[in-house]
Amino acid sequence: MNRELLRVVQKKYLEGERSISFSEIGKLGIKQTEKTVQIGNLRLKSNSFLEYYSVSLIDEEKDLDGLPIRENKKLFARLLTLWEEGKTRIYFDEMKKLNIYTPKSSFEIKNFRLSSVGPWRVDHYGISLIDEKKDPEGKWIDEMTNAKRVLAELESFEPSGDSYKKETALEKELFFFFRDRFHTVQRQLYIGGSVKALRIDFDIADGKIGLELKLAESLLDSTEKQRLIGQMHDYTTKRYKPENFILVIAGELRLRSDPTISEIRNLVKARSHLFFLSLD
Repeated sequence: MNRELLRVVQKKYLEGERSISFSEIGKLGIKQTEKTVQIGNLRLKSNSFLEYYSVSLIDEEKDLDGLPIRENKKLFARLLTLWEEGKTRIYFDEMKKLNIYTPKSSFEIKNFRLSSVGPWRVDHYGISLIDEKKDPEGKWIDEMTNAKRVLAELESFEPSGDSYKKETALEKELFFFFRDRFHTVQRQLYIGGSVKALRIDFDIADGKIGLELKLAESLLDSTEKQRLIGQMHDYTTKRYKPENFILVIAGELRLRSDPTISEIRNLVKARSHLFFLSLD
């Protein structure tokens, strides 16, 4: 791509110019016989009679380089800074510095909605949240997070590869899964003061929800089963309300009806929540 041509045409467009003469574009390496030329997200269309190319935007959803505005990391970072400073507008001039200029009156980027104000396009977009129950990145805020919501999100989790063969690998995948959906997620949080150094696999919403992961196969061992029962007692007395504790048991579907797993399920469901994650 002709970088100089790209720079010149984009600069003109951002400054409000919608044409470029044959002579100027000829100096930049474009033959005047070409009827249309695409430069990033801009289209140049020849007017041979008046000897110029008209310049127009191809896709309103993209910046001048042709990249989706909703995926622009620099724009999102700027919006996030403004929002955290209590500001609710971003000026067109700021967006032009990011190579963004679109006639759209509104568009979305993660959980931000940008809307031009009034019947005419003024000089800025207003910034607002699409869903006030979520943070700017689209994650559930801590105040709106509860066990029911965590369980609902778990329904869409699908482990990849052979992660189910090791609890630590599956735990890591779950951590990234939760981190993409909830504002505050901590992994292996220390919650006890005993020599056991008690830790819980996931703390969600800053101490609100506790979640422990176990492989079904390991719980068939009576020692591991008793250890889990002891852990659950500590979790629901030291930090979490019983109704805010979730036990996730992961394993082959056939183990769901195993007598030991059924015993644990009945024990947990008396006060807390159990989610069986099928790894078949």
